[in-house]
Amino acid sequence: MFARVAKMRFMPSVARRLHLPPTESDIPTCSDLPRADFLQNAQLAEILFITPPDDLLLTVIFNPATVSQKAWIVYVDFILLTLLQHDPSQADTVKSLKKNTDKALNDFRIFLEPSEINIQALMLLGCHGEQYASPNLSWMLVGHACRQAQALGLHKIERGSYTQQQRQLALFWSLFSVDKSCSLAFGRPMLLPTASYENVPLPDFQYLLGYHPHKAQPVPTPSGSHTSTFGAHFFIQVMHLAKLTGAVLNTLSSQGTATDSETLAATLQSWDATTNEAKMTIGVRAMRFQYLHILILLLRKIPNSKDRRVQAARDAIMLLPGLISNYNHVYNGLVWQLLYYPFTPFFTLFCHMIDHPSAPTTQQDLDLLTTTAKYFNSMKQLGSLPAVSYKLEKTALVFCNLAIFVTSGEYSKDDAQDLQSTATATSLEDFAIVECSSEERIHFVDASSSEAGSASFTDAFMAYLQDQDYSAQSGVDNTDIENLLSCLDSEGPSPHKRKRSFENTMDWFSWDTYYYCKDE
Repeated sequence: MFARVAKMRFMPSVARRLHLPPTESDIPTCSDLPRADFLQNAQLAEILFITPPDDLLLTVIFNPATVSQKAWIVYVDFILLTLLQHDPSQADTVKSLKKNTDKALNDFRIFLEPSEINIQALMLLGCHGEQYASPNLSWMLVGHACRQAQALGLHKIERGSYTQQQRQLALFWSLFSVDKSCSLAFGRPMLLPTASYENVPLPDFQYLLGYHPHKAQPVPTPSGSHTSTFGAHFFIQVMHLAKLTGAVLNTLSSQGTATDSETLAATLQSWDATTNEAKMTIGVRAMRFQYLHILILLLRKIPNSKDRRVQAARDAIMLLPGLISNYNHVYNGLVWQLLYYPFTPFFTLFCHMIDHPSAPTTQQDLDLLTTTAKYFNSMKQLGSLPAVSYKLEKTALVFCNLAIFVTSGEYSKDDAQDLQSTATATSLEDFAIVECSSEERIHFVDASSSEAGSASFTDAFMAYLQDQDYSAQSGVDNTDIENLLSCLDSEGPSPHKRKRSFENTMDWFSWDTYYYCKDE
């Protein structure tokens, strides 16, 4: 009974979001699929994931309707999609693979019956699937994977062979890290509490020597083959950072003292000093970017730390050009780290500029805001989640233009009242605001002290944009702009705000529902 109810409540909503064809039969894929390429790529992740045996792989590819565990279809077809999606000659195959994946996701057992293959399929989609990269879907997929890991006791090493135990530990810790990253990105509680799992052992270093997704075979050297240890060290450091992230999340959601936060910040900086000694590969840059993102959030709990917070934001944004990547890159971070994390340093710097529009660093900071918008443009051009990157670029550009407006002299407090009156007179008539409840509007958390008096320059900015015909030039209409600027409401109770798990994170779920999906 519960399964039927859950299917009725959950799966149709997913189907609507994914535009699934609910009555289509499984479509066999064509016979020239790169089976060898699939196996080669799947083997790169064998320290985490189970690779299907040959007979099951062939069944998934050529007769998917007979596969009982639909998660295998999701897992295999998603990897094949990654391999084939940019090959024009495989367009029909890609279409079939997408249909098979969508139909497989209509099987509620993937979400309700805990199994290792279900976990790895949900985790793969949630972390790397462009079609599933929206905040709501990412959160749901990762959430189901975490609950299944808890139900299975994935972290326990009491059964199975040594290899099975180590693989399950590696999968658990990877999911643990994903959970912390997801919580930081979207301002939601952890699903795998750090206190419950901090004493679970990491996989053995010797086992982790198999973690080198950049190269499947040992590196040949004059003295013989050599197995790189970078992947093993990288994995371990990422998990140490995940544990620290959990501690930070606990601090952000509690009433801890400034001393506790200072101690944790010192531990974070010690971790950074250790890892920053390594060569600055994209993986290390991605880890450092995560570190700065966590540090910015933590410093909000420490009095008189604004200068440190702003500098950390500058340092983080300066890393963005080195993080531009797509599915061809390894160690480049999870999808929401690449897409949503950049807005934490972005808004930190933006709010600093609104508070100090005439500071000597204004031009440098404006350039950094522009760097963020260019980052999303470059991600789009590289084919990395282009639809999401495009809308995030437009979101960043709205705030870039507001920062330019406030700091350039177009807005002055002396004539703010006149501008506000003009804006009010025109906006009510000309700006078509969607009528909906306060819980349905796109809104954000308190944006530091820069909210004070922000209503006047927000209205003035809207009037200025109308004069400049900005919506025609940018493709962003006035309703979008007003919704995105709603984070600048004045302090105090407001129908345009939703309480977040911790301060100053964008309400990505409202953004997702009323902006990301707007044109779908």
